[in-house]
Parts: sequence; C-alpha cells; structure tokens
Amino acid sequence: MSLRIDSAKAFVADSFGYDFKDNALLMEALDTSGLRKRESNQRLALLGDKIIAFLVADAWYATGDPRGSGQNNIARIGRNATLTGIAQDIGLSQHVMLNPAQRTASDKLLATTMEALFAAIYLDADKDSDKVKFAMCRLDMDVVSDQPF
Repeated sequence: MSLRIDSAKAFVADSFGYDFKDNALLMEALDTSGLRKRESNQRLALLGDKIIAFLVADAWYATGDPRGSGQNNIARIGRNATLTGIAQDIGLSQHVMLNPAQRTASDKLLATTMEALFAAIYLDADKDSDKVKFAMCRLDMDVVSDQPF
C-alpha cells in the first residue's frame, strides 16, 4: 500500500470516523486532477450532494417542522460554504489530488471533494446511510438547527 493511500485512510478514519475497505474508491473521491478519470471525483460529488440532502431531509421530516424549515436546513448544511469550512478545519487540502497546473485547492474544489467523500463512504459501506450520518455527526454537521445526529 502506498504512503499516499495510508495517509488518506488515516485522515478519513480520524476526521470522518470511517475505515475504507476499497482504496480505489477513496482515491477516486480525493482525485480532482482529471488525470486518472476524465470527470475525476465529479460523479461521486453529485451522489454525495444528494445523500447529504436526503439525510438532512430525513431528519427534518421526523421533527414535524414546516416544509420551509426542511428546505432551509438542506440549503444551510449542504451549501459549498459550509462544506468548505469543514474541509479547511480538518485539513482536507493536504490529501486532495490536484492537477499539476493547480497550486492550491479552491473553495469549490474542497466542497466538491467533501461531497465525493460522503458518497464514497456510502458506497464503500454497502450503501449504509448510517455510516454517512455518523461521519456527518463527527464533523459537527447538525441536521436540524441545534440538533446534532
């Protein structure tokens, strides 16, 4: 196993509370370069965005709060600024694979990589959304205002 994979696995285990089984899936989530795959981590990011929205909506529904409250929670938790802030707090940029032309990871790229990591956890965990919910909780991503997972 390469040093990069070992480092990435340790980072995800420490930050997200998840131990990856499929190294290739983890590396796909961290690959923003477009060199290994044309769309890099974009497909995973799309799935991750929807998983985040689903988990937030699922938690909101149980509250009985009005629809607008649920939509606000989804927008607040899933927005790029929130994901970028978390990515910066945990030092994600040190593990992102950049295109050689890029010197640093942009805010958008960090948010996209966060979404990709949530999708990769979901897929690696045999589509167990509770594993993603646990990771979100570990990162202090509250689902409903003032109510963590």
